[in-house]
Amino acid sequence: MSNCCPRTPNGYLARLLSVISMVFGLTGCTAVGPSGADESLHWKPSGFVLAHEERTGWKGVRGNETLRRIYAKPGVTAENWTEKAEVTELPIAITQGGRVRWDPVSVMNAEKARLEAQRCSTRAWTVLNQEASGILWEWREIDCPAYLHRHELVRVVMGRWSLWMISYGIRNRELSDEERAELIRDLMSAKVLSGSN
Repeated sequence: MSNCCPRTPNGYLARLLSVISMVFGLTGCTAVGPSGADESLHWKPSGFVLAHEERTGWKGVRGNETLRRIYAKPGVTAENWTEKAEVTELPIAITQGGRVRWDPVSVMNAEKARLEAQRCSTRAWTVLNQEASGILWEWREIDCPAYLHRHELVRVVMGRWSLWMISYGIRNRELSDEERAELIRDLMSAKVLSGSN
C-alpha cells in the first residue's frame, strides 16, 4: 500500500473488516438487496482530482466490490499530499423487516476503538454533527504510530444499500478556521441518491 494511507499493517483492511463486522454484528439484521437497486453518493471534493483508486476484493451481497478513491490537489500525487480527500464505498445492504437498520454512531465507535487498540490517542476526537443516517467527527492533534494525518474530518453517510466513509486528511500544516469551515460544509453537502427504494 502506498503512503497515501495510514501506514499500519493491513490498516485499511482492518478498518474495512471492523466496519463490516460492526454493522453485521451490532445490528442483528439480515443482509438483502433487491435486484436493480441503484444507489450512489453525490459528493466530489472541490479543488481535488482523483489520484488513486483501488478495489479491495471484498464484495457485498449484490456482488458489488468495495471501492476506495483518494483525491489530491492538482499536481500532487497520492503519496505526496498535504491535504487529501478519500471516499470508501461499502456495498452493504442491511434491512430488517423491510426497515433500514443503520447505526452511524456504532460505525464511528468501532473506528475509534480500532484506532485506540493501535495505541492511537483519540483525546482530541469530537463529534461535530449527528443525524439518523450519518455522523461527522473531527480528530485533531493526531498521535498515532505511523499515521500520516495530523488532522482528520470524517463523515459516515449511510444509504439503504451502501455505506460511505468520506474524509479530509491534513498533514504537515495547520488548517485555518476558514478552511476547516469549508471542509465541514463540503462533507455535509454529500447526499445519497437512490434510483429505486
